[in-house]
Amino acid sequence: MDEQLPQHRASQLRDLFKATQDRFRVGEDWANVERVLEVLNEMRLACWLLSRNRIPSSIHEGAANIDVNRLIQIESELASLRAEVLEVTRRTYGAVDGAAVRAIWAPLLDSLSGYQRFIPIFTANYDWAIEELCITEREKYQLIDGFTDARGGTFDCSNFNQQLRADTALALFKFHGSTNWYRTDDAIIKSLGPPPPDQPIVIRYPGARRDVELGDEHFILEGLTEPFVLPWHVVEPFDCLFSYFSACLQQAKVLLAIGYSFGDDEINSRISALLEANSELELVVMLPEMNDFGSTFYHLTEVVLQGNDSRVSYVRGRFGTDDVTLLTRRVQEILS
Repeated sequence: MDEQLPQHRASQLRDLFKATQDRFRVGEDWANVERVLEVLNEMRLACWLLSRNRIPSSIHEGAANIDVNRLIQIESELASLRAEVLEVTRRTYGAVDGAAVRAIWAPLLDSLSGYQRFIPIFTANYDWAIEELCITEREKYQLIDGFTDARGGTFDCSNFNQQLRADTALALFKFHGSTNWYRTDDAIIKSLGPPPPDQPIVIRYPGARRDVELGDEHFILEGLTEPFVLPWHVVEPFDCLFSYFSACLQQAKVLLAIGYSFGDDEINSRISALLEANSELELVVMLPEMNDFGSTFYHLTEVVLQGNDSRVSYVRGRFGTDDVTLLTRRVQEILS
């Protein structure tokens, strides 16, 4: 548990992780931050609905006498706890060692750079690993991530159009946001330090759809006087990131999927469509053990491939180990 937390808050988070294990019927190792946020938002949604919908006494006497003010207080406490979870997440994912990242990523990147200097990396992770790698090895790796500088700045889609200055350019597209991004009224800011007060980090996760239900997120279209809810992936910066994803896959010959569980509907639909549109594209999936990822293979075969698996191959191994040679060997076979 984070040592910076007050004792009562640390106790609350421990109980929340236990509630998450019970909710999803998973062990301690599988109660990750995304599932914790999902449970928190379900709890908030329950309070939100009960505080706005008075249950008639003819249906249930006890429910009709629920104290609305108490529900509002509970929802407020849950919202505060959610903010604490996001801050702990920011600190945890931000504690990345550049040398450790280099040891994990360099074997793969050095191999791929033999085919092209510009390497696009599309990720659903929130961590700062690639950013730290490019800062640590700035002469070797140039970071292109839509922001004005590797260490921070403002997002603009045009920032992806940069000239190559280093040996290898890593174009980083973070589909689910990042723990070092925060949103202001008119911009997305990247900062290696903590965000300003009341400026939550910009991350997406499976339960994020409930933010809209709770009224936490709305996007105003120009010309409309009332808030209008849009799908998250058509709002910047995500619209830009997914547009580049589609554009890259239209020309790519290999798409490496490393540790991706194929649980994001939008990413899956793009891969499926581009496998259909680009007859030269091959998908290489790296997983530790196939038997451990039943839901992954369901999403992959039934949703993405839709029964046509002629252009997908599997590599059994763990990223960050010598198993990466299996991955680079398969790439070489495809491109040779």
